[in-house]
Amino acid sequence: APAPTATTTSTLPACVAALTRVDARGRRHEFYVVGTVHTPGSASAAEVRAVVETVRPDAVVLELDQERLDAIVATDLALALATSTSSTRGASYGADFLAGASAAESARALVVLGDAKARSLPDELRRRVFDASARELLDAPRLLRSLTHIPNALGLGLGPGPRGGGAGAVRFPDVVREDPGKLAPLRGPSLVALVALIATAYDAALSGGGGLGGGGDVTAATATTLAAASPPWRALLDVIDVAFDAAALLVFGRAVEVLLLDRDDVLAAACARAASACAGVDRGELRRVRHVFHADAATTAARERAAGPPGIPCFTLRRRMAPGEVRRLNLFEPRWLALMDRVARENGGNLVGAELGCVLGVNRRYVSQAWLDGVQGGESGGGERAGGESGAGESDATARSADLVVERWLRRAKVVSCEEGKRAVTGARKLEVYVKADDASTPPTARALNAHPAGYLVADVEGEIGDAAATATRAADESDAPPTRTVCVVGLAHCNGVVARLSTVSL
Repeated sequence: APAPTATTTSTLPACVAALTRVDARGRRHEFYVVGTVHTPGSASAAEVRAVVETVRPDAVVLELDQERLDAIVATDLALALATSTSSTRGASYGADFLAGASAAESARALVVLGDAKARSLPDELRRRVFDASARELLDAPRLLRSLTHIPNALGLGLGPGPRGGGAGAVRFPDVVREDPGKLAPLRGPSLVALVALIATAYDAALSGGGGLGGGGDVTAATATTLAAASPPWRALLDVIDVAFDAAALLVFGRAVEVLLLDRDDVLAAACARAASACAGVDRGELRRVRHVFHADAATTAARERAAGPPGIPCFTLRRRMAPGEVRRLNLFEPRWLALMDRVARENGGNLVGAELGCVLGVNRRYVSQAWLDGVQGGESGGGERAGGESGAGESDATARSADLVVERWLRRAKVVSCEEGKRAVTGARKLEVYVKADDASTPPTARALNAHPAGYLVADVEGEIGDAAATATRAADESDAPPTRTVCVVGLAHCNGVVARLSTVSL
């Protein structure tokens, strides 16, 4: 990223909270959390773009998972094909995230997808409501924590605030005063609440005093007469009404947990991971690799036969392999099938017994190459871009851009069993592969990690870095190093919660 310049919160919109942390090495990490609304009608998209351009971050964290990023990019591409003007682009749901992604890609900042998978949230809420024990449901401190989180999220200061340099809460009144459009998502819920209030008042008028036009004056004798004349099941209905209200309160508390509190934790951890990843790339412990691959099987097969970089073909894992661990890989993407075909070919045509490398992917972002070319001004040309991006300019419909941050330490593994089959819906080829890691206590460190044209990484372990040198690098004092800068784009209801957790999360 470009050399950082001084940034103060006074130059940023009211929806931005800033926090500075210092890690164990003495390196400063600056975080700028932008609270947005995802619906059209607000200035959120313009604000996100302005914050990224002002802060010039090393990383941008988005409250998205890969599936939702693909969806908003596909929508933007469809709008680009449907219109020759840019006035309608960025005006749909998720325009704030699209602005963050495009501004980050233009600045070559690392894009980190920091949210939990949206599909898992309804199931998690059902589990906490219907599978919880009575003791868990009636946990009063837990419910109180959820209920008090709402005013804290709005910046009304009923709970502990963030700790750290430059920490500050976003206040909802200040945000909507600066941009009234951020009230747009509340119009629907406000209308529902108003109807419910009118219905409640109507019911109270009917049951409490002579109907709507009777003046409402009820003497003690009349009240006694009404009470005596009430049906015997009236008291039961009142009990049911109270029970229903209590159940609704419990469900609301669990919803706050799942949709706000837990996701605040996930987003704050993603911000910390983004800052650590940028620092790790800077010190040489991690490697950032940007390349292009294809989702089309025929194209990938042709590219697999092309000459690629020498070294060990590697599979990118989401969690590190332990010595001797056996892990199942369910493979159906053309690039991973091409990798397995290569190692089988190098093993005399037999996949069982073939060797490969496994590297940990600290961060991964995949996006349409056609969209990325448009965002970055249609840059093209073969070879490798600055920052290690290869395959530029390949923007057909199946081309995908990968931006990976991986460890330089790789675990060697062997295929111990495999089973070939077809996917149920498409009938496309798939492989179920079990690989076993070697028993080395200290895995080798790759001198280089490059992308093969087929879309997988290849590790060059010639001239490996020694353990002593790597340890010295990790232990170096970084108090004089430039700070990392991370912008986090989240819904306004998450902003203060993410900042509060960032003030204590481990870096």
